[in-house]
Amino acid sequence: MSNKMGWAYTRYADDMTFSAPKGKRGEVPLLLARIRHIVTEEGFALNPKKGRIQRFAGRQCVTGVVVNDKPAVPRELAKRIRAILHGARRAGLEAQNREEIPHFKAWLRGMIAYITMVDRRKGSALMQELNQITNGSAETPADYRRKRYESIPFLTSPAPQVKVEESPTASVPSVQGYFEFVSGLSRKFWQVHVEKENMTVRFGRIGTKGQIQTKAFSSNETAEMEARKLIREKLKKGYVEVNPK
Repeated sequence: MSNKMGWAYTRYADDMTFSAPKGKRGEVPLLLARIRHIVTEEGFALNPKKGRIQRFAGRQCVTGVVVNDKPAVPRELAKRIRAILHGARRAGLEAQNREEIPHFKAWLRGMIAYITMVDRRKGSALMQELNQITNGSAETPADYRRKRYESIPFLTSPAPQVKVEESPTASVPSVQGYFEFVSGLSRKFWQVHVEKENMTVRFGRIGTKGQIQTKAFSSNETAEMEARKLIREKLKKGYVEVNPK
């Protein structure tokens, strides 16, 4: 039936999937009717709760795998595993088992193996990070940031020693900070520096010089407010502030 209609048919156990090329949308009602007829004729029944039509504009998921362009795991799953590993570097693996999952380490290894089956590159990176954590060879966030800290020029360069005698209004940076986000394959830094009415932001991959953007404001107070707003946003996204040691 699928070959005659020009559809692709795949099956996993009792889950049947029918995929159509462009221009076949109008044939969906006919296809559903024929499926119901064949299934009933063979002595089976369809589960109406599991049947669904997935358009290309939305996420197309088959047996838990996203198949729009290429097989991929749902973004929420990959993000959850990265968050667990990132937290494990800071507070230990067991502290991440907030749902009290039995045999948590084995469960986590199994989830990463599932991701590897679908996306080998992403899964292999996660498995390597898990092995480092369980073997005790993973760098702690503090160790990693300390090693990378010297790659950020305007935080590590010593400030010039200037003797101020009659300049009580000498310029001093009012707001500044350096933040890092390390999770899975993502290793990014973000840095902000406010001086007078100017706010300078540097960002990029850790270990690179990154990009620099400078924005002028009407006053120092306005520049500080904008910098603090951006800092709050970065902290909500999972960035961690790094202080000079």
